[in-house]
Amino acid sequence: MQAYCERNCEERRAQKRLHYQENRETILEQRHERYLENRDVILKEISENREVNSAQNHEYYFENRDDILDERHKNDVENRQATIDRVINRRQSTSERQLKSAVFGSSNFVYPKMNNLGPLNTECQYCEAAHFKDELKSMCCHNGKLSHFSV
Repeated sequence: MQAYCERNCEERRAQKRLHYQENRETILEQRHERYLENRDVILKEISENREVNSAQNHEYYFENRDDILDERHKNDVENRQATIDRVINRRQSTSERQLKSAVFGSSNFVYPKMNNLGPLNTECQYCEAAHFKDELKSMCCHNGKLSHFSV
């Protein structure tokens, strides 16, 4: 039963499309004539609706003027603060990128989350330089390959 209904609907749609294609000019002319006949009424209704809406909008504004202005002011302050925050963040991120690029050679450098290196109590066996516990020992004299002159 359902297949019959679907097939029947498709046939009706095809007939309507064919009818429209064959009579397109006539159909469009009839629609245009109906529009011309009713144009004055439609334009008058539109004009009246505009006047009514305008009067209602003015009345609403005058009744709620203080609330509307307060809301606008609040939005302006929020927007201004958001803009200031964006500018500050942009400036900070730019200066951070420049610093990272200058110091570390890469703007993708990520600062460590924790800065506790522990006590400075390990000595180099060659030059007696003080090191942190996990620091590379070759940073000072490259494992005795360099000699430091005392000042």
